[in-house]
Amino acid sequence: MLDIKTIRDNPEIVKNACKIKWFECDIERLLELSEIIKQSNTDIDNLKNKKNTLSWQIKSASAEDRPGIIEDSKKAWDEIKVLEENILPNKDEYKELLLSVPQIPHDDIPVWKTDEQNVVLRTEGEKTSFDFDVLSHIDLCEKNDWAEFQRVSNVCGSRSILCLKWRLARLEFALYSYMQDKMEEAGFTTLNLPALVHKEAIFDAGHFPWSDMSVMDQDVYLLGNDNRCLAWTSEIAINSLHSGEVIDLEKLPLMYTAYSTCFRREAWSAGKDTRGFVRWNQFNKQEMYVFCKNDPEESEKMFQKMFSLFEGLVKDMEMPYHVLEACSGDIGFNKVKMYDLEAWSPAQNRYIELGSCSIIHDFQSRRTNTRYKNKETGKLEYCHTLNNTCLATPRFLALLLENHQTSDGKVKLPSKLVPYMGGKTEL
Repeated sequence: MLDIKTIRDNPEIVKNACKIKWFECDIERLLELSEIIKQSNTDIDNLKNKKNTLSWQIKSASAEDRPGIIEDSKKAWDEIKVLEENILPNKDEYKELLLSVPQIPHDDIPVWKTDEQNVVLRTEGEKTSFDFDVLSHIDLCEKNDWAEFQRVSNVCGSRSILCLKWRLARLEFALYSYMQDKMEEAGFTTLNLPALVHKEAIFDAGHFPWSDMSVMDQDVYLLGNDNRCLAWTSEIAINSLHSGEVIDLEKLPLMYTAYSTCFRREAWSAGKDTRGFVRWNQFNKQEMYVFCKNDPEESEKMFQKMFSLFEGLVKDMEMPYHVLEACSGDIGFNKVKMYDLEAWSPAQNRYIELGSCSIIHDFQSRRTNTRYKNKETGKLEYCHTLNNTCLATPRFLALLLENHQTSDGKVKLPSKLVPYMGGKTEL
């Protein structure tokens, strides 16, 4: 969330952030409530001081003066209770409004509404072409018996989980092993995290305003009886991993890479990508997550490092791709800036998103109260956070199969994966 001081000092900038991110929030009402609460707290403090003073006076007062002082003390206490009761509704409304204010995006972010208006920054590699009829990843799986579709759908329902078989199942593990080696070489600590988290962790990550349960229920599997839910990314758990802590400055940046099974309802995507590996309710994912100093230059440096690692994986897998800067309407509620990477699908003749890299600044750490002590000022500061997709399967596998297929319906493996597949060069 944003600091209320930031909102007070920059109301027009904050209003513009709401506008270009397409979130509704009554900033004027928020500021009005902020002043009401501030004044009420001042009045309550003054009355408490008055009551304390009267309490001391009672001890030394004469028998004649004591009843009047006691009466004044009682009146002060009654006034405190009235003020506290009256301020509670204002505090609730204030909290809801404050949590509904989106992060302020970067100054030069493209201002558009949907992902269709994201800006292509660069294109890498020639679009894959073949001198034979191209098979989709679904056709390749069916031809080689590499996945179960109908049987699993009968048991679990559509889009529930993809059952990979034989060498394709091994290839998924090989990809994660390769990526984890690459991440550890870059200084990231590997984690293996559960997908089950407390509901509050979703909000602490800054993905939804606190009261917007209707929106949350469209994307997240809620387990109401346990006040928990199934997370769609390990970012959720990592973000709260140091909740309430003051991290030693010498340990920053903390760089994590985490594997987890992810769950997403995909309620907004009805009718989209219903056939294939692109949209599933359950999938596996390796995520990058960083806590760093509260410094935009430091955040940008980490952003470039993280995206370079992600981009390097796609290059190592020898797939053509392009990089996009997400527009204001697509970067989401909590982000300052986001890049998407999309790889080429020769079967669908289009680019398909493989992952995103995002700068959050201190938006998440304010919710989790994750801080460090600034050595120069001696003050506690909220960490900046960033996240980035390392690898998400089965979507990544789909494009790997399509881009490396051969005329006989097999798949040639990228050279970087050969050692992870027992020396085999073909799937």
